[in-house]
Amino acid sequence: MGGGRQFMTPAGTPDPVYPNETRAHGLRLDGVNLIDKWKQLKGDKATGKIDHGHHMSQAKLALYDTILLDKAVERAAKLTNESETLTVLTADHSHTLNMGGETDRGNPILGLVPVPSPIDGMPYTTLLYGNGPGFRLVRLGTGSRQQFPSLKRRTQVMKCSNPKGGLYSTVTRPSVPVRDQSYPQSIAMETRHLSAVLLCLLFSVCMAAAPAEEENPEFWRKQAQQVLRSALSRKLNTNVYCVDFQIPDSAATATAYLCGVKSNLNTVGLSAAGRNGVCKTQKGNEVTSILKWAKDAGKSVGIVTTTRVQHATPAASYAHSASRTWYTDADMPNIAKKEGCTDIASQLLNNTDIDVIIGGGRKYMTPKGTRDPEYPSDPAANGQRTDGRNLILEWLKMKEGKVAHYVWNRTDFDAVDPATTDYLMGGRIDQGHHASRASMALHETVALDNAVARALELTSEDDTLTMVTADHSHSLSFNGYPFRGNSILGKSPLFGTDMLPYTTLMYGNGPGHKIIDNKRPDIRRVNTGTKDYVQQAAAPLKSETHGGEDVAVMARGPMSHLFHGIQEQSYIPYALAYAACIGQDRSHCLAHLNPSPSTSTPRSTAPAPPFAHLASALLAALLAAMLH
Repeated sequence: MGGGRQFMTPAGTPDPVYPNETRAHGLRLDGVNLIDKWKQLKGDKATGKIDHGHHMSQAKLALYDTILLDKAVERAAKLTNESETLTVLTADHSHTLNMGGETDRGNPILGLVPVPSPIDGMPYTTLLYGNGPGFRLVRLGTGSRQQFPSLKRRTQVMKCSNPKGGLYSTVTRPSVPVRDQSYPQSIAMETRHLSAVLLCLLFSVCMAAAPAEEENPEFWRKQAQQVLRSALSRKLNTNVYCVDFQIPDSAATATAYLCGVKSNLNTVGLSAAGRNGVCKTQKGNEVTSILKWAKDAGKSVGIVTTTRVQHATPAASYAHSASRTWYTDADMPNIAKKEGCTDIASQLLNNTDIDVIIGGGRKYMTPKGTRDPEYPSDPAANGQRTDGRNLILEWLKMKEGKVAHYVWNRTDFDAVDPATTDYLMGGRIDQGHHASRASMALHETVALDNAVARALELTSEDDTLTMVTADHSHSLSFNGYPFRGNSILGKSPLFGTDMLPYTTLMYGNGPGHKIIDNKRPDIRRVNTGTKDYVQQAAAPLKSETHGGEDVAVMARGPMSHLFHGIQEQSYIPYALAYAACIGQDRSHCLAHLNPSPSTSTPRSTAPAPPFAHLASALLAALLAAMLH
């Protein structure tokens, strides 16, 4: 079942579906009608053609065909028995299609983003292709750029039903289900179809030409055997939409994977009853995070991030705010202050007793005009609070009687002795994707991978559950037909129909959309591999938006089997809590701790050191949330 009738019939034979299109007529010069010949041999009818909607940049056609495929698979599943039939569903490649923009829930996925681009005042679609015939310069009175979209390099998903469905559980090459062992082990453990993760893998290995061993079939056979030996690997994908928007922000996603509830855009630590920017909707709608669940269970907890600790991602672990932008009292409207709402920085001190806080955001903790100790000559780093409070000093005062340290440089940090320290406060993955600076984002991703690898070295898989995830994706696509060995930060060897090159990495929208002299910039002599290079984009925005695709969750250690399949993002903290024996569902832990007298054995009751059991899964989640 598929297309290609013209290759099966004699030259000039009209196509039954497109009889008036000469390009659809038969092409065979040997005069053989292979369809008739096949019918004579089989006695069954040959049929079918799946429209190549993606290559024509016609997303609607492509999506409808996908729905038809889904229905066909569903029908096949009904006609077979899972106990004796292995069904495998995959794709041979992806396309440059991505989903971006801040689009309300309920808005047609084939429609326009509600807010036009502030740069040119023109609307853009929720679905965009990195390249293809949809590129137009009508407003400038030029011709259109006609180019077929290329294939997009993205790890494909294999979905299977039993028997042996568990064999299809890791990153795969198209030929065999196995992950390449040369990839960084910490991030490549059990990932799926995330462009950013894949790019990190490619970016962090030497991009040499294809090795000769790949030409040997034995190479692929050994890789297949390898995956059969590790077929118990499991992984999870999560749905990242929020209650009011199809594509979420970091506040809504962090509330989901830290607090276990889906919420509204821009709100932190609130249920969906909380409204963006409306203080009075906070009261009674606060939701607590896994960080507090762990603290209430007597565990040490911490926040480690390379962004500011008041940023939406870490803030969801301790704060409840109708606006993620209420970093200090100076950022809050007067009505919110009158109604009793407090800023996020002050909640860092008062809401949860956090043992370790490492990150940026000092200026939100000190009075307006206070010079920053690290950047004293930079006015942008000065304190911003208008209430006169110095929250750093307040934090130290709150810890009187305890061994607490505030550090802001490497020397002070290295001088801290964890064995004798009760509390520690310290302190950004640059938002490279929002700036469309793919190189910067990928360098930060490699740094994250190194951090996770180090964490794995310091912990044991036997007693430590480590989880790495992202809060959302971006509109980045990996496209064109670059040769093996070509830098992923480079240019496609094939030019567009405007006779200009384009970058292998492109964004669906962002600041990289530029028109110079009524045409795209000529980047033949531009070094696209620098950290500051702004990648090309299809629609002009000052800041690139998030993407709407599912994100991967990678886990190893005890209870890592809980992270398998496709779930809502809000599932994550409950799975972590179940594994850590915290929160409400602890019956399985109590049964283990209180076995029947005949089987019980003495247990040690010695208290653990203050930092011996920091929630590594939570720390990894907070770090990896900035992956995208």
